[in-house]
Formats: sequence, C-alpha cells, structure tokens
Amino acid sequence: PDTIYYYELDNGTVFSRRFFYLPDDPNNLSYRIFMGGDYAKLDFTSSNKNGNTVVVLKDSFANALIPWLAPSYERIIVIDPRQFDGSVIKLLSDFDRADLVFVDYVAATTMSDFIEKFHDIK
Repeated sequence: PDTIYYYELDNGTVFSRRFFYLPDDPNNLSYRIFMGGDYAKLDFTSSNKNGNTVVVLKDSFANALIPWLAPSYERIIVIDPRQFDGSVIKLLSDFDRADLVFVDYVAATTMSDFIEKFHDIK
C-alpha cells in the first residue's frame, strides 16, 4: 500500500478551494487526493493580494504540484487540455500579465492523442 504525506501551508493565505481531499474511507485513498481529481478548469483565488496569476496547462501528474505554487500567486487557473474546450488565448488575454506553465508527464510527449489536445488549444 501507498502512504501519502502532505503538508498544508500555514502562511495565512486562504484559498477559495481545497488542494487536498481525503476520503472518508482511508482504503479509498487514491491519486484524487490532489485537487479531487482531474477537471477541465479549476480556478483558485486567494487572500494573497500580490496580483500574480498563473495558468497551468497540465495532465494529472501536475495535480501534486499545484499546492506548491500557492504561496506565490493570488490566482491559480488549472486547465486540463484533455477536457477543456474553451480558449486559453482568450483566457490569457483577460489578464494584464499572467504566467503560463506547462506540466506534463514526460511520456505524454510521445502520445499523439495527448499532443493533439495541445494543438487544438485556441
């Protein structure tokens, strides 16, 4: 069995969503502990009023990374191109400035169906 240790940052920053989801039954612990699973788009806002925004284009492997970005951003927008059908370019144009981060499992670069999802981003 796997053992997962996670740390919730206690720096006073409060986010609009939880980063970690523990099941009621510990026997059902899975990778969904990170952000509750994969979604087309998640939007986290925080009490950290530094004006920093990041848009993360990712696969499920990035879910464990998102909480580590939390102290540096007021807003974190998470896009899974396998499910998202909106316009990332339009989304980015809504901000004066935003960081754009791609985080994917390295083997995903060899999967043509996954790469096609990135080609389809408008």
